[in-house]
Amino acid sequence: MTSRTSSTKTRDRPNPQLDNLSTKEEVRKAVKLLSCGKAPGPDAIPAEVYKAGGPVMIQKLTHRFQCIWREGKVPQQSKDASIVHIYKRKGNCQSCNNHKGISHLCIAGKTLARVLLNRLLQTKTPPRKPVRLPRRSWDI
Repeated sequence: MTSRTSSTKTRDRPNPQLDNLSTKEEVRKAVKLLSCGKAPGPDAIPAEVYKAGGPVMIQKLTHRFQCIWREGKVPQQSKDASIVHIYKRKGNCQSCNNHKGISHLCIAGKTLARVLLNRLLQTKTPPRKPVRLPRRSWDI
């Protein structure tokens, strides 16, 4: 019973790596993954600007993300989205059911989300594999 308790405590403990401020390298990798040729968000700044900004842009974004991390609050403009309705090209174009909504998000906000996602993916435990026996199934 004590081993089970200790393993639970180990899992519930916060990961200190997730608390660290973002680094230039993390931001550079996130910017590199941005898709070009896509519509910009409400701030009208396309991904190409962030990619072409070079080390100066990476430094500015890193500083901004570190400030956000210290304050613990993401600015509203990084969370806002412009929603565009696009016709699916089937059915009556007058019907709302034949349209889909596309959210155009702020690229800086997408970059911050990518930095956080990359950290989470690095710290995640490997998935458990299901074991199957005749008439039985459980996870190990």
